Amino acid sequence: MISLIVGLSVFLGWMSLVGNPHVVETSMGLIISIIVAVWISHKINPWKMPK
Repeated sequence: MISLIVGLSVFLGWMSLVGNPHVVETSMGLIISIIVAVWISHKINPWKMPK
């Protein structure tokens, strides 16, 4: 849940920074926010990787 909120906050921050987003800027914002949300999710609950 926290990672979802952080990802959404990053996306909204990116959209307000860009101003008048087009398709490329929106796609970049989505990619950045998904990466940040996955990173936060991994930091909160580390995945168990097989050795």
